[in-house]
Amino acid sequence: MTVPGVHRFCIVVLIGAAVTSCAPQGGGAPSDATTSVLDQLAPCDEGPYVAAFLGGTEEAVRDPDGYGFDLWGVRADGRQIQVTQDGRAVSASLTTDGREILLALSPMSPPPYGVRAETTLVAVNAGTGAQTELVTAPDLTFPRASPDGSLIAVIVSATTDLNDVSRVALIPRDNPSAFRRFPADADSRSRTDYSPVWSPDGSRIAMIAYDWAVADGEAQWSLRVVDIATGNETIVYTPSEPDTVLSGLDWSESGEFLLTTSGGTIAEPGRSAATEIKLDTGDSRELFLDSPSDLIYTSRDGASVSATVGFATENQAHLQTWILQTESGTIPTLAAPTPLTAAVATRLSTPACALR
Repeated sequence: MTVPGVHRFCIVVLIGAAVTSCAPQGGGAPSDATTSVLDQLAPCDEGPYVAAFLGGTEEAVRDPDGYGFDLWGVRADGRQIQVTQDGRAVSASLTTDGREILLALSPMSPPPYGVRAETTLVAVNAGTGAQTELVTAPDLTFPRASPDGSLIAVIVSATTDLNDVSRVALIPRDNPSAFRRFPADADSRSRTDYSPVWSPDGSRIAMIAYDWAVADGEAQWSLRVVDIATGNETIVYTPSEPDTVLSGLDWSESGEFLLTTSGGTIAEPGRSAATEIKLDTGDSRELFLDSPSDLIYTSRDGASVSATVGFATENQAHLQTWILQTESGTIPTLAAPTPLTAAVATRLSTPACALR
């Protein structure tokens, strides 16, 4: 299994991609202010949650017979609601309006050795918890709804063969069985995609791509953007060292920036860094070190970013927010962490309607 986003100083658990629970080693010291991620988010008109995450106990997520994570919702007042209780959650994200949570669920029983799991995509009504099954496909992960809700971008494998690759696919919300790989020529057997995210206007998708058979013979990570109308794909960022791992991806509400975590290699995991890329120039800047892999923007102006973290002295995960500075190289301020009910957490998500 290719494992993106492995960090030092972290508890690492595999759920199709690396899940980390890390104390923030980089960044400034926590501020004296009571500001937290919840102070950065506002209630949505149609959905009860300002954030969602996957959480579990350390014992559960290490269970070799299952994933061990459940879906949790976070209300604006800080209350945390456990939405599922079967330990099958693989990945999830809130829709733009906060009305639904798209959730990928592992099968009830693990697949035979050497076979990819058939993962089921469900739409969870955020208000009632009711689940609507949409489609089942091999290794379906990272569901993200387009801003207008008409399409869902996912990562999926064409078959259950472990030698096959996982690529971006588009699922029509009103006809889920008609999903297709995107772009249409996405049949390379040397490339795997991760973490698709939509541009704020819904015209493009960005993704992390890992290609182990590029021209010079070296494996290469990159960020790519695909135009929905034309299918044209553009490489917008490649690390200075091509085998540097990229993990996690978000698109700023202004449409100007992509946010990812970079650092180390698959063979030699190292310290990770929160990295922001300006799309029109391809310029990048390092925000802080030891960034979790589920880092996302949590303000409309892109001035704050948040992730799930763990602290070595506590058997409890937290939501952590970094207040960014405008000057490059300036250490961001750590806001007050928000304790989570779960011991281990990952895959933080917020709806666009909650961003201030």
